[in-house]
Formats: sequence, C-alpha cells, structure tokens
Amino acid sequence: MRVVVKYFQVFRVMLPVMLLAFLAGCQSLDAPTAHLPLTPSPLTTDTDDAQPTAFIPGSSPSPASAFLLAQRASRDSDMALAADQFTHVLLTDPDNMDLLEMSFRAHYIEGNIDHAAALASRAQQSGQFLAYGSEPALILAFDAQDWSGALVVADGLLEDSATQPMGVVMGAWALALQDQGDAGLTRLKELQMPLKDEWPPAFWTQSALLSEYLSRPMDALEAARRAMAHPNLDTLSAMAMAGVMARQGERQEAKILLLPYLGSYLDRDGVLSSLEQGSSPLFEKPSLETLLAKAIIDASGIRTSLPSSESARLHLAKRIAPDFDMINYLLGLYYIDLERHDLARVYHDQIDEASLWHHPTQFIKARFMGAESDEALFREAIGIFDRLVTVDANNPALWMQKGHTARWNGDYDTALNAYNKALSLTPENARLHYYRGLALDQLDQKDAAEEALRQSLALDGGDAYALNYLGYWLLEEGGDAEEALGFIRDAIEKQPDNGYFMDSLGWGYFKLGDLDQALVFMEKAVILRPVDPLITDHLGDVYAALDRWHEAVFQWQRALDLIKEGQTADGLTLDMLTEKIQRARVKSTP
Repeated sequence: MRVVVKYFQVFRVMLPVMLLAFLAGCQSLDAPTAHLPLTPSPLTTDTDDAQPTAFIPGSSPSPASAFLLAQRASRDSDMALAADQFTHVLLTDPDNMDLLEMSFRAHYIEGNIDHAAALASRAQQSGQFLAYGSEPALILAFDAQDWSGALVVADGLLEDSATQPMGVVMGAWALALQDQGDAGLTRLKELQMPLKDEWPPAFWTQSALLSEYLSRPMDALEAARRAMAHPNLDTLSAMAMAGVMARQGERQEAKILLLPYLGSYLDRDGVLSSLEQGSSPLFEKPSLETLLAKAIIDASGIRTSLPSSESARLHLAKRIAPDFDMINYLLGLYYIDLERHDLARVYHDQIDEASLWHHPTQFIKARFMGAESDEALFREAIGIFDRLVTVDANNPALWMQKGHTARWNGDYDTALNAYNKALSLTPENARLHYYRGLALDQLDQKDAAEEALRQSLALDGGDAYALNYLGYWLLEEGGDAEEALGFIRDAIEKQPDNGYFMDSLGWGYFKLGDLDQALVFMEKAVILRPVDPLITDHLGDVYAALDRWHEAVFQWQRALDLIKEGQTADGLTLDMLTEKIQRARVKSTP
C-alpha cells in the first residue's frame, strides 16, 4: 500500500511537469518528422546547415526496416539514429509498450531528456514501469527549480535499487534547497553499502559539498578529509575535495592530500603551484548548477544496471550545468570508449583554456588525432604536444605519448628524441626502453635497438611483447636462433592465444628449416588471426616450401584480398603477392 501511495504522490506532484513534457513530446511523436530536441543539442552550432532527417511519407523506411535499423544502431551505440528510428516505428504503433520502452531508452541514453520524459509519462499513464523512467522528470523538476516536485520524484527513485543512489543524493539536495539542510545531510546516510559497514566515496564527497553549500565549514572540511582518505576515490572527486579544503583556508593540506591522486596528470606541477599560491580555479565557489551536476555524477558512480546509463546520466548533468567543463571532459571520454572520436572532439572542444580539464583534454585530443594516419592531423597533434611540454616538461607520460604519435606516423627521429626525454625522467621504465628499441630498429640502428630491447627485459622479464619482438628480431637479424625461439616460447606461455606470437614461433621454425613444426604453429596463428595478411602470407610461404602449391596460392590470394579490403599489411604489397601467385601457378602446372 505504501508503494501505491508513494507513486500516487509522484504522479500528483509531477503532473504539471509530465504534462508539459508529454505535450512537447506529442508535438514530435504525432508529426511525420523526426524528433527535434526542445533545447539545442550540444552537437549543433549556429553555423550548422544540416537539418534533422525528416520522415517524409513515401521516402521513409518501412516500420519493419526502421525497427531493424534501430536495433542495429543500438548495438553500434549510435543512439541518435536508434532514437530517430524507434520514434518512427512508434508512430505506426503508438500503443506498443515494448516499442515505447525501447524508444525511451534510446532517447534517455542519447540525452534527449524532454522526449524521454514525455515517453516515460506515456508509459506511466498506461501503468507501465520503465527502469530509469523517472530520472528525466527529476532533471526537469530541478531545471524548473521545483524543489518539492524534485523531492517527490527522488523519493520514487528509492524503490528501485538501480536508481536508489540517485534518489538519495538528489533528494538530499532537494531537501537542502527547501531549507531542510539537516534532513538532507541525514538522507545521505542511506548511501551506506548494503551488508557492509562502510560508506562509498560519494557519501563523503556529497557530504562535503552539501555542508559547504549550507555554510558549515568544519563539517565540510571533515567530510573532505574523509573522502581524500577513501581508497576508491577518483582523481576528479579528489580535485573537488581539494577545492573544498582550499576554500576553507586549508590550501597546504589540500595540496598534500591531492598530490597522490594526480599521478601523471598533465600539468601536475601547475595545479599544485596554483593551489599553493591561491590562484587555482579550485578556489572559485561552485554554482548551484555545478553542485547539482556533480551530485548526479557521484550518484551514478555507486551502482547501476543499464549499460549505457553512464552516458545518460552525463547528459542529465549537462542539462543542469551545460558549461561545466568536467561534464564535457567525461562525455568526451565516454565517446572515445565507443570509438566515436568525432563526438568526443565536439565535447572536448567546448572546454575553456583556463579550465583544469584543458590540458588533459588536449592530451587526449592529440593522442587520437595522431592515430588517424593523416599527415595534417599528425602535424597538428605534434603541435599540441609541443605546446603541452612547454607547461609540463617534466611529465614522462607526455613525452612518451609524443613518441608514440611520431612512431605511428613514421617520424622515427622525433619518436626517438621523445622517448629519450621520457627515459631521462624515468630511467627504470621497462616499456620506454622497449619503445625506444622499436624506434631505433626503424632507424636501422641495430646494435642500439638490441641493447634497448635487452634493457627492457632486464627491467621486466615478463613483458610478453618485448620477449616476442626481440625473439623475432634476432631471427630476422641472424642472431642466436635457440635464444630467439626461447624468447618467443616465453611470450606464448604468457599469452597462449596471441596469434602474432604464434606466427613468430612458426616463422622461427621456418627460418631454421623445420617445416613440419613451422606448419603446426603457422596454422594455429592463422586460426587465431584469420584476417591478418602477413600471417596468412607466412602460411602460404610454408605451404610453398612443402611443395603444396595449390594451398600456397590459396593463402596468398587470401592475403591479397585482405589487403584490398584495407587490412594492415606491414610492408607486404599487392605486387609482392601477385608475383608469388604467378610463380606458384607456373610451378604447380603439370
């Protein structure tokens, strides 16, 4: 009975908000065009000429094809397309609750909050429960500064374990905004981990920020200290807690406690120096919108069951605080994880140069620009790295990434110089010696390359990639074959399903003339890496050495086709394979 009353209260208090959202949603759901967000999309600029795709009768996809397209788009994490297509299908079957739920999830994950709220309202009126269905309405209530309505919706979120943390945290703020600060701080205690006598980081971070907002500096300081001591606190929250401490006059303590969290954070020295001098952006008192956005982020990190809820909650936070740089930073990282680098750049480009997130964002931007195999992007990436090292010259991670970017694009001199600088800052880093060896090898400095690779293994004898590379390199350079095979066997022992390592071992036996063993490992390598042209070519070479010409031609033809399809060939060319195939056909002719 309590649950029924609770949801009746939610419906009664939120009816005006839901009706507004529903009417806004109906405007798009009842029209023959795709949905149009009620607020500007973060991906839209005033100079964009592109218009949303319209569902024009006679040219739009059939409901069946639109549904299949929406499902595929969902699997590919293209939620904008999924939302459009599910909306189109829902127009043809508006009473289908399964379709409504799928459309809601797509709009929710994509960040179309008004549409998601409208769809959730429709579902609720039909007696359908949608997981996360009340979260868009919660944000609309906060956006409208309807604190009492927000509290009622937050209370409803407590009934579902997936949304309970959000209900606790946002309800605490809703109480505080109604002059019930003590009740808000008490509510945060509901975040205590089930079956454990411990508090998640969000309890301490939110206690600190809420106490500071309520002008309780001593309580804020104590909570911030407890947060900084939590083993699971992330760097972003640690910086927020350092800000709380600095604003209460404890800048030295904030600096000391923040240091372990920065690690290889870009411009670490600058962050700490500005904190000590009192010029850090952390001294700026956060706006209410920023505090609410941080509350959403903290609540989202406790537990959740919807795979893409991270993106959805970030969009919820951006709706509350559209200019909060941390939100743009995190959204960019989210889309990088999805390999949607175009969207990542849109969000990262919104970050202000004076922001604490500017340097990390530029680092990420340069890293992925340099991996695009485009000369102009590569030069732009190197330019970004050059600017970054002027403010953070003693950061080995920055120099190492510059080296990677140069090496990926064939600028081995720049790569070697960058790796040398990184090693001067951290000389015991085994991976840096390995990367330096790769650059030296490409510069044909063979003795120095071997020395660097052996130094890498001396520091970390368990590095499978260094073991494999040195073993293969020794085989190619005429080194000790038994030592080389030993290195490669050690690599395979650590990664038995690595097709590249298996190829190295097979190629080693091939070079030694042990064709039977070579064939065993080459066939395993092709099974593990079926679309690698070079491994396929190697198998063809083994078949040819065994006078199995038809099988050799088959493998070489496969390698040729794979290269034509765009697979990386690592020096293997179409002409080389064509010549092999032609010679083999002559040999195989009776």
